[in-house]
Amino acid sequence: MSGIINSAGAKSGVIGTTQLDYEEGSISTAPNMSGNGSFNVSGYSGQYIKIGGIVHFSFNFTTTGTVSSPVGTIQVPVPFACGYYTAGSLRCYNESFTGSPFLQIGPTNTQVSFYTNINASATGSIVPTSGTRYFIGQITYRIA
Repeated sequence: MSGIINSAGAKSGVIGTTQLDYEEGSISTAPNMSGNGSFNVSGYSGQYIKIGGIVHFSFNFTTTGTVSSPVGTIQVPVPFACGYYTAGSLRCYNESFTGSPFLQIGPTNTQVSFYTNINASATGSIVPTSGTRYFIGQITYRIA
């Protein structure tokens, strides 16, 4: 395939006859619970890069203090609705849960959820606990 891609940092370009759709930005909406409850978030940072119909989203934040009646799992808003089920990576520091942590987003969802793989047939929710906890994650997904 031949074509031209604009210089580094450009927001669009052409490869053959296909125009690239490129966007990058940040998300400032804080993480929340899928059910009820609340927790304090500090240092939240969410960034994304969208190329065509693919979005790469990464984030990090710290929870501090007391958690109030958490129900469900932690969720982080994403910039574009998802088109297909997708899993991503999650690093949790100083938090307690059973299993291996991962991120999941499903069709039409606008939030990525925190889960754990407990065994071959069960998943669990990651519910924040009181104290200082650190979360870092990334997921690449196709938009709806």
